[in-house]
Amino acid sequence: MPVSSDADVGPSGDGVIFNGGTLQFGTSFNLSTGRALSLDAASGTIDTNGFDTTFARDITGVGGLSKTGAGTLTLSGMNTYTGATSVAAGGTLALTGQGRINQSSGITVDGVFDVSGAASAQVKALNGSGEVRLGTATLLVNTASGVFSGAIRGTGGISINGGTQILTGASDFSGGAGIASGATLQIGNNGNTGSITSNVTNYGSLIFKRSDDVTYAGSISGPGTFSHFGLSKLTLTATNSTRGNVFIGAGSTLQLGNGGTTGWIGGTGNFVGSISNAGALIVNRSNNVSYRGVISGSGTLTQMGSGTLTLAGTNTYTGATLVTGGTLVVNGSIASSSSVTVSPGATLSGSGQIPAMIVNGTLAPGNSPGTLTVNGSLTLAAGSSYLAEVQGAVSDRVNVTGSAALAGTLRIVPLGGAYTFSSPYTLLSAAGGLGGSRFGTEATSGTFGDGVTTAISYTSNDVLLTLTPKPLVPIVTPPGVPPGALSPRMFGARMFSGFSIASAIDRAVAAGADPSPLFAIYNLPAAEIPAAVNQLSGEAHTSVPAMANSAADQFLHAMLNPASAGRSGAGPGAATFSALGGKGSDEPVRPAFLDAPAYSVWGAVLGSVGRNDGGARDGSAKRDVDDVHLAVGADLRVGPGSTVGFAVAGGSARASLSGGLGKADADIFQAGIYGMTKLGPVNLAAALAYARLENDVNRAVPALGASSLSSSYGSNAWSGRLQASAALFEWSGVTLSPVAALQAIQVRSPAVTEASWNGANAAALNLARRSDVTSRSELGMQLDLAGAVNGLPAAGYLRAGWAHYYQREAGLSATISGLAGSGFAIDGARAPRNSALLAAGLDLKITPAITLGARFDGELAASANRLGGQALVKMSF
Repeated sequence: MPVSSDADVGPSGDGVIFNGGTLQFGTSFNLSTGRALSLDAASGTIDTNGFDTTFARDITGVGGLSKTGAGTLTLSGMNTYTGATSVAAGGTLALTGQGRINQSSGITVDGVFDVSGAASAQVKALNGSGEVRLGTATLLVNTASGVFSGAIRGTGGISINGGTQILTGASDFSGGAGIASGATLQIGNNGNTGSITSNVTNYGSLIFKRSDDVTYAGSISGPGTFSHFGLSKLTLTATNSTRGNVFIGAGSTLQLGNGGTTGWIGGTGNFVGSISNAGALIVNRSNNVSYRGVISGSGTLTQMGSGTLTLAGTNTYTGATLVTGGTLVVNGSIASSSSVTVSPGATLSGSGQIPAMIVNGTLAPGNSPGTLTVNGSLTLAAGSSYLAEVQGAVSDRVNVTGSAALAGTLRIVPLGGAYTFSSPYTLLSAAGGLGGSRFGTEATSGTFGDGVTTAISYTSNDVLLTLTPKPLVPIVTPPGVPPGALSPRMFGARMFSGFSIASAIDRAVAAGADPSPLFAIYNLPAAEIPAAVNQLSGEAHTSVPAMANSAADQFLHAMLNPASAGRSGAGPGAATFSALGGKGSDEPVRPAFLDAPAYSVWGAVLGSVGRNDGGARDGSAKRDVDDVHLAVGADLRVGPGSTVGFAVAGGSARASLSGGLGKADADIFQAGIYGMTKLGPVNLAAALAYARLENDVNRAVPALGASSLSSSYGSNAWSGRLQASAALFEWSGVTLSPVAALQAIQVRSPAVTEASWNGANAAALNLARRSDVTSRSELGMQLDLAGAVNGLPAAGYLRAGWAHYYQREAGLSATISGLAGSGFAIDGARAPRNSALLAAGLDLKITPAITLGARFDGELAASANRLGGQALVKMSF
């Protein structure tokens, strides 16, 4: 029935009932809103005939609606008809506002279905070959059951809420595709058409089913399943977060990635689905990806590209495994696979289970390091490489349940750690034997150190790596010295530290001791080994006699020289020439203010600082020592020109070695007796003393990672001094005297075992008890002056001299803990053989009974110096 106006339909209040007829428009107009529209079982057709019209009233009934002809039919009512809807080619059916056809049994779109203006666009099923225009809207397909070969376009999206929707057209909508639980969206239908570009949120099932190769760049998320059933290759290139199960049909190939850093399916991390593979699964990425799920089925797995695929699960697939590029890391199991083939340039690694394998590329078992098990035979081809990492006491290893045929290159890679000597590392073990095969080339990438020799050996079943220590003596031999020419005579009483220790270690190793705890030293470059060996010396303990010498020397001089004015008969030249002493001056010859009291008491504060640069010849380190003491004493005049006395002192000392190699602290108590007399023109004085040192010694061995080796013990020191002087010239309070002295100090220390607080016992030492003696003579000249300062009687002196050492013992003998037979002896920094002595002092008598004094002295040499001082007060009565 053709109509050109609403009046042609009849009175405005009359309804329109379709029962198989056609309403054809002759112009553009809208039916009256007062007309009810109904579709009977025979359905109805609206032919817009090139014109546009809008139906505002609801369309009801059980029939269907067919839209034909060019032009647009717009539905704005909440239609409830239940029959099928169709849009013929060339025309448009549009929904606007509340317009809907959600009760229709489905829509077949061969023209255009425009839902861009609809508030809620829903259909039960979608079929046809036309176009769906979404605009920004989302089209809901609630009970999908058809094939739509047309295009869906717009910035909106679609949502499959139930049933199965098949898309075989080229759709480029961008608002996303949603798949509800229980629903299915299938792309393609065994042909070479069907595509989408939008992302997919999948709670149901997403299926790709095309017969040609295709790439999908959209992202897939959600827990739904993913399937590829087309007899073709589907490549996924997006970063997908889906975690549902994956199905690959027989004859289908699913490729994850296309050489870049994206492309995955099946989930990663802790939320993963399984992959059921009856076809082929290919991973082609340039970065690292890990899969913790299970791959099952009869299909194949191929790792290609430059990235790394790590399989952590227990996989059950039975097809072949191919590694054509990058790295396949098997930390779980692929033992069910029929075989593994590694192509040139590719790598297989991991600590899991694999089937029989042929390697043309690289086999790198473990995970720095670890063990890989081959359930079957292993063939390493001529161009292959077996990369075995060694870290500490363990190495990479391959266990082969069958036979192994070896060829190619064995490359050892040291990773550091506490390696072991003489206990072979098993790199490969084949239960079925090696068949007499060997690696064609053996090489090392990196180094175990210039003190280590590596050796590869073969048994009928195993490939072994053995590390053996090189002799250390040739490495620490000074440049220019022929091997074997070293001897103790070259270095005095003891060999230089590094050579002595190296000799001891070499002897112990030759006798069967295991030097593995010292591997970190052997592991160093040759140029660094001598210094590292020297760190074992325990040289910090030689600081104990150095501290004792300093303390004893100062105490001897404090007893002989405190407030010498008033010591009748002390005479000129009674002062000393010690590097640490000289804390007072000798008595002026005839100071006018001196009386001859019978008793005197005195107190003094003593202190000194000094350094010794050590020596390259004996390998000793630079040492700094400083100390401070408080001394008190009493004098008794026993006759004309003769005085005796006793004194005690308490103080502390500390010493440190350069390079953080150690330090020592000591609390010191001293007691002594002294006496002086005048025999004609000669003044004589002598003193004897005892000292007790409570020592705390801490040292480090950086080469072994030992930062705290400590010991506490007591040492005893005995000391004595004899000095003499005689006046050569006297005039008007000025006296010039030659002076001479002999001094000796012996320090005894017990046997000591060091303790480690950080577990580095390899560097701990067992020290033998020791006795160190220092003796020297002194010769010089002293100028004494007597006068007054601000009306107070004063006496001063200046002295210069020379000291010559006869004994300069500062050594120790020790054994390295845990290395039997490694006894050695070394010297610490010793005093220079000769040194210059300088001293000055001043006494001021502030009352007839009280004298104040100050002393300064120094001992100077090219490699050592010491500066000391003393402040004292004396009361006579």
